[in-house]
Amino acid sequence: MCGIAGIVGPGAEGLEESVLAMNAAQRHRGPDDEGTLFVPGIALGHLRLSIIDLSAAGHQPMTSRDGRFTIVFNGEIYNYIELYAELGGPGVFRSACDTEVLLEAFAKWGPDCVERLRGMFAFAVWDHAERSLFLARDRFGIKPLYYASHGGHTVFASEIKALLAAGVPAVPDMATIGEYLTTGLFDHRPRTFFSGVSSLPPGHFVTVAADGAAGEAKPYYKLADHVDAGLAGISLGEAKERYLSKLRQAIVQHQRSDVPLGAMVSGGLDSSALIALMAEGKDHPVNVEAFSLDFPDELYSERRWAEQ
Repeated sequence: MCGIAGIVGPGAEGLEESVLAMNAAQRHRGPDDEGTLFVPGIALGHLRLSIIDLSAAGHQPMTSRDGRFTIVFNGEIYNYIELYAELGGPGVFRSACDTEVLLEAFAKWGPDCVERLRGMFAFAVWDHAERSLFLARDRFGIKPLYYASHGGHTVFASEIKALLAAGVPAVPDMATIGEYLTTGLFDHRPRTFFSGVSSLPPGHFVTVAADGAAGEAKPYYKLADHVDAGLAGISLGEAKERYLSKLRQAIVQHQRSDVPLGAMVSGGLDSSALIALMAEGKDHPVNVEAFSLDFPDELYSERRWAEQ
């Protein structure tokens, strides 16, 4: 994981101490590199955990070739190799990093680029020409993204503790806390345990204007719209074949990494299937490092299945 942070609005470029405090609050998210940017209207911070292209060419904040857009990005774009080729390949790019692919995808397609992404991500792109910020989160909300209005600015980060480090008050949202204690439900909704702090919902984006005001979060993906797509009338056998093909494709793309791969083995069907398909991969054969957790209580232990 990486950590992203920023402040948008008039005079934000002078809030260097706040952004450095935000980075410090979530430094555990990115031990490999740290970067900041301060230009009129915005202050950005980034902490990097290097996965794709471990060189300094992957440093963030990263600015597009034409100088118009700057990005901070947390996550991984699994189809970055395909997008890299579609966007022009080696003649266009300065790195082999998926961050630059995402940045140039935004430069070419704008907000519509999210429709082409396969991955887990939370990212922010500052448009130096329009003086606006685009924030987006992946389809299922794997990567976190929080934001709040504070002091005439919009403040955003990967973790709420970074917002608090920038001065956002830690006021409890009693309604949300009460709902959680009553139902156990909390994740994947805009409200958080902190009053005034919003979580960008999965499959949504939001735009922040130069005056620091965030617009309404808008969806770009809804699972329900895709559940039945192309499934009408197919047989169980065809469904099995399609499912296994999709799963194999996803596993091949998820193994794109410049650092060693690992997997958690719970003993259940899901992790067993993933490890088996990783091990059989012909395009990207790997020696899988597998890890398990065990509990002394037999009620919770899956050790005997994990060992098998």
